[in-house]
Amino acid sequence: MKRLLMIFMVVALIIPQAALAQDPDDPGAPDSLIFSAVDIEHSPGDTTHVLYNIYFVTDDSISSIFVPVGWHSEDGGIIAQSATWMNTLQQWESTYANDDISWLVGFNDLTSPYNEPALHTNSQRVVGITIDFVILPDAQEQLVLIDTTRGPHNLPVNFGLVHGSADITPTVVPGYIRYGTVGIDDQAAVLPSEFALGQNYPNPFNPETNIEFQVPQAGQVNIDIYNILGAKVKTLVAGYREAGFFTTHWNGTNEAGADVPSGVYFYRMIAGDYAVAKKMVMIR
Repeated sequence: MKRLLMIFMVVALIIPQAALAQDPDDPGAPDSLIFSAVDIEHSPGDTTHVLYNIYFVTDDSISSIFVPVGWHSEDGGIIAQSATWMNTLQQWESTYANDDISWLVGFNDLTSPYNEPALHTNSQRVVGITIDFVILPDAQEQLVLIDTTRGPHNLPVNFGLVHGSADITPTVVPGYIRYGTVGIDDQAAVLPSEFALGQNYPNPFNPETNIEFQVPQAGQVNIDIYNILGAKVKTLVAGYREAGFFTTHWNGTNEAGADVPSGVYFYRMIAGDYAVAKKMVMIR
């Protein structure tokens, strides 16, 4: 109980300072928290376990996390049973999940002299936390939306940088568990609320990489690759897209199908009034 109280006190101290999208001294890829989108076949009469992944993408070195998770099962037939900390987070000194798995707190080095590693994914997506959801035998077909919420004392999701230098609010991509088939209205509930272009992964890459983007309303979408001189290398997306979440892929070739050399490249998305560009690095 004393240790849990200490965690509460530390989190309460660090989170009110959070007002930054990312580290002001490192304007690289935005740090992100990505919830999975999982579809499960309806199997009445069976107990089904769903290992649900929460991904981290960090361009900064993260030494603490506070992730309040929210979801709702319409009939109470889908419940969270346990949370497992994965990869680097397994080595942290203190990781905690409350009894109903609705908020998750971790610190890499509160008091230990062993200098546990900070979380730094080099802008690549890694599984940080896996939640074991259980679908009960009498659960009805339903859609369970999963996103961040407000934690104890109304605290929001937060990443803390090493040495307490600053706190940042990560970009959050919500997810869901869809059990069986759902109606059109339910599907609309998981559509994105805004345009967004994700950081490519892996990055650096050799020679293939993926780029995720989201479109809140149907319309024309263009995503193009440019070299460091500003010359267009290849068009990845050019056409009408319905609202939704998408992934496009680049295999390191130009429009003629020839391999392009190692180096820094930029990809730009234009959709209506939305326009944003991001950097990636290919190493052959």
